[in-house]
Amino acid sequence: MLKENVARIEKEQPVKISVLGPGAKDWESWIPQAGFQLAGQDDADILLWIDPKKEDFSDIAADPRCIVVGNQNTNAFCQQKTIEYVKDVESGEAIQKQLEEFARKLREQVEHPPFTKSRSLTVPPALTPRPAEKKHSIRLQRDLIKRSLSANTPPEEAREPEPEVEPQPLSSRKDVVLALPPLGDNVQRLKQYIHAKSDGEYRVLEAVESYMNLIQAAEKGFYDVILLHRELPGLERNLVENLKLLREKAHGTRIILIERRTDSFSSMYQDHLDPLDIEWQVIPNLPGHLMSILKRNQESQESHVIFKWDEETKPVTALPAVRSTVLSPALIAYHSAGGGVGKSTGSTQMGFAFAEMGYKTLIVELDTEKPSLLRSVGAAEDCPGLAAWNHSDFISENTAIEALRRTSRQVHGLYVLPVGPISPKKVVLPFHLEGLEKGNVDPCKQAETFYSAALKEFQIVIVDTNTSSVDPPVYTALKMAKRIFYVMEATKVFLDSAEAHIDQAYELGINLANYRIILNKCTPGDLVSLRVITQTLEIPVSLQVPLDVEGYRLAAHQGKPYHPKIKKGVSPWKNFCQAVLQDLEVPVNTVQVQKLQRLSLKNWFLGWRKRA
Repeated sequence: MLKENVARIEKEQPVKISVLGPGAKDWESWIPQAGFQLAGQDDADILLWIDPKKEDFSDIAADPRCIVVGNQNTNAFCQQKTIEYVKDVESGEAIQKQLEEFARKLREQVEHPPFTKSRSLTVPPALTPRPAEKKHSIRLQRDLIKRSLSANTPPEEAREPEPEVEPQPLSSRKDVVLALPPLGDNVQRLKQYIHAKSDGEYRVLEAVESYMNLIQAAEKGFYDVILLHRELPGLERNLVENLKLLREKAHGTRIILIERRTDSFSSMYQDHLDPLDIEWQVIPNLPGHLMSILKRNQESQESHVIFKWDEETKPVTALPAVRSTVLSPALIAYHSAGGGVGKSTGSTQMGFAFAEMGYKTLIVELDTEKPSLLRSVGAAEDCPGLAAWNHSDFISENTAIEALRRTSRQVHGLYVLPVGPISPKKVVLPFHLEGLEKGNVDPCKQAETFYSAALKEFQIVIVDTNTSSVDPPVYTALKMAKRIFYVMEATKVFLDSAEAHIDQAYELGINLANYRIILNKCTPGDLVSLRVITQTLEIPVSLQVPLDVEGYRLAAHQGKPYHPKIKKGVSPWKNFCQAVLQDLEVPVNTVQVQKLQRLSLKNWFLGWRKRA
């Protein structure tokens, strides 16, 4: 995707796309990155169908906004039925340009409809959608309704008396949207509480229970205040990006984000939400000091509690002392088609580098054939690891987080989750046990719950996979990973294995755009050139690791980061990790980088004095 294409799209009227079909979930994250906007099916300019079923084509043929993404058979069927389809699914830039051109054609047809005898087939220009004026027109309609209500208001004697709430002027009333986790009957009680305590100044017009419903409400009209909770379903998974989209949809609206208690991510999120003008508040129990927040004053917390967030109220913890700058958690997968190529070594060294840079990092080991994580980081041999997990740990993300804390260990600031303690017996992963014995448990869903919980608990999760791409935890990791590093050597044997894996990954529906190549054990006399590898695999090479068997063997033996023995040698992993963060559009922690530079200068000076 070219940045100039995104900038060019943003200058024009944004294209709204609704993603439909069985494969829609994988494409929803790509749509905003390409410069488009996600929208509902009714408001969308384009309906993008991903791998539609046969019964879907009747709806697709009836709506001219539809465009299909599928395999060769699907494309041939679309061509036969004159249905629009994406011609080049391998290039993100080509897809972006085709969708942009398709949207332009649709808009031209709406603005300049062809002459036809049937008026029902044309759309009058006055009724064409105008997103830029949508909020203003709805606000104007609501103001007109308020004026008509004030003009037709019956005498005070005819209405029911409300002594506890004095009527406010219509111009001073503030409309509120509540976006909270499902609360049942407590929502109505909270509405009444806000209305009564504010003397009618604030009134709740709408209450939603998911992030998608909140976006739809923001698109429908203008609200003065949006009060949303951090645990709103669909919000936490990509909190900062979701709040950026909400700010775009609700421009000029006061947005207040509340949470029950702070955690290690709270201060990080606050730093990145300040430019968005989003308030961050902590309310252990509702309503607490909610009215003080709405009225922007420093009143004490109200003693009357309507209900609690949970049965057991926990005290609010202090903000963490160390602040990180990761915008959103990142899952990174290390994979190779064979053993002994350096996959586990690379994932370990990358974990050391991220931990040293100040990021809360977890390494997950899935290789049960040759487990080496505990030895390579110098952890205790009795670390429980995944072998201590059972079926109850996968019930929800909360139970998985508790299991992560119970079975992982921290070494040199790096968290590790091995397959199990060091033992001559082969460990069977919990994803395999439950699925094989009971037959009613989906190991892929268990793995998805596991990785989602890890991304809530840690900032960077590195998965050291095994060689099987169809293994449920490995397949799920490759599907959910933001970046997949395929480790290989520059030989024809490894090139053939890599090509076979890429073909298999394409058949499994794994996004090939997330792949990068790491060439390990590189020497000046490599048999296969870098150009041949990139042209054959059509995947860029991110790192070339020089051959240093003794250096990496010593690092694994000592359980410490790798340091070259060569004079003035520099480890490639620190700079590589910074490049990975920039590639994933994650800002590098400049404070930590400056600290590392100062430390390296100090170490060099001390070494120079010793040599002198």
